[in-house]
Amino acid sequence: MGCSPFLHKEEGRSPLINSMKFPVFNPNHDFEGLNLSVSLVFPTAKDLKQAVKEKAIKEHREVKLVKNDKRRIKFGCASKTSPCEWFLYAGSMEDKTSFQIRKTGPDHTCPLSYNNKSVREYANVDISKWTYYRARKFANKEIYGDNKMQYGMLWDYFTELRRSNPGSTVIMKTNTEGSTSPVFERIYICFEACKQGFRGGCRPIVGLDGCHLKANHKGQILSAVGIDANNGMFPIAFSVVESECKDSWRYIARRIEAKKLEGTKWKNGVGCRIWKLLEKTKQLAVKHDVIYLGDKKFEVNTRSNEQFAVDLNTWYCGCRKWSLSGLPCTHAIAAIISKGLNPVE
Repeated sequence: MGCSPFLHKEEGRSPLINSMKFPVFNPNHDFEGLNLSVSLVFPTAKDLKQAVKEKAIKEHREVKLVKNDKRRIKFGCASKTSPCEWFLYAGSMEDKTSFQIRKTGPDHTCPLSYNNKSVREYANVDISKWTYYRARKFANKEIYGDNKMQYGMLWDYFTELRRSNPGSTVIMKTNTEGSTSPVFERIYICFEACKQGFRGGCRPIVGLDGCHLKANHKGQILSAVGIDANNGMFPIAFSVVESECKDSWRYIARRIEAKKLEGTKWKNGVGCRIWKLLEKTKQLAVKHDVIYLGDKKFEVNTRSNEQFAVDLNTWYCGCRKWSLSGLPCTHAIAAIISKGLNPVE
């Protein structure tokens, strides 16, 4: 708890301050919750400057002295990122020692500053950006731990994965060239639960993607996902590699046992949500006129006089919905039904 922000009369530094009816600033206050309002009196100009600067530091604001003489002191906003009309103007009292805030401008509209020049001036320190980077690196190490030590815990992590999820595939590749101990290079992880979920409840489609890792050791994370019964993404496996290249993609692709997947066990051959979408699409498809052109190619005419070319050999429709979603559109289903085929198949 800090002391009171205002002086009692007997604590005043001059008879004038003791006789005042205005609030008088207490230099021993910790500035917490201090309101620099009009009529507030400061025993000295130094007290005023210190109060303004320390409040600016606590609130992450940049301020500067615009006017500074024996009778007037004026502060303004020093932000360089955006214009800000904040200011504080104080004038000297009759004793020519104390200063009183006479006028203040609107609140700060500039963004918060975390590179405050006032901090360096007040604390009498000035560090280079490299010192700052080293300090940040040390702070990150204290908060998140040492990366090298965490890499050394990977074997324990693999053991726990295999214990808690038996059947999971965990493969790590290391490099021993030029080092007395193995150096991490790549890792591949596929949980047994994800294997079973993909085999028993996903469409036989695998999507691959990758993104950059922003940790100290960089690298790429490559992932394989499927499409579940609700037409949503389902994670299959992921791999952390040194870079995204043909070799790293082959590393994860050859480990996905797509050819050994079991057939789907859904009642209608597809998931419940997909089945409902197909049924709704079939109701719209019966309204189209279909002309067979031979070799499983069709011309589909809608009631709004639109024409679409459909090719069942390549799963193509002129509206492109079939190609983009993997589900046959109304035009494709109209063509499929006209040949007596099942849209699910």
